[in-house]
Amino acid sequence: MKYRAMMLGLVLGIAMTAVLLLNGRVLAQDDAVTTWKIAVVDRKAVFNEYKKQQEEMKKLQAQLNGMQGELDEMSKTIQSAKDSYLEKRDSMPEAERDAEKSRIQQEFVKYEAELKSRQAKMDAMTAALIKEVKGDIDAAIAKFGEENRYHLILESDTDPQSRTAVLYYHTKIDITIQIQQILNDAYAKGQ
Repeated sequence: MKYRAMMLGLVLGIAMTAVLLLNGRVLAQDDAVTTWKIAVVDRKAVFNEYKKQQEEMKKLQAQLNGMQGELDEMSKTIQSAKDSYLEKRDSMPEAERDAEKSRIQQEFVKYEAELKSRQAKMDAMTAALIKEVKGDIDAAIAKFGEENRYHLILESDTDPQSRTAVLYYHTKIDITIQIQQILNDAYAKGQ
């Protein structure tokens, strides 16, 4: 029985060694045949140079300026009413004075509510645009990677103060310009 167990252990050991050697040989062959294609992209640079993002941000800024103009007019109206009230309050009857003060306060409350509402609307519109643009960038990177048979594309950042996972890369593997060109060409065709 002891002899049998020893033989079985020896056979299993030889079999495992053969499998490991064969597996190591296959992996070594795969590594020798496979060359890995790796690239880096500075998504922040792509974002900043993407024509769609630039034009849509200009449109948002124009909307913001329009909203700000309306808010400024509301503010001037309230300030004018306040100045008029302060100038005339001493000569007004108490009931009229209280009514005018209350009306000005209500206008100010409306102004503050409108300010918050418009700010929330602009924040939501900006966030939606950023999400859409980042989706475009990620899709372009994925498509470029697939079409050019990349195994790995990492995010980089040329700003030394910014921290990304890439600590060093050779500029030959930087595809930032290609991604910018793909996005801007596609956007120009869609116009």
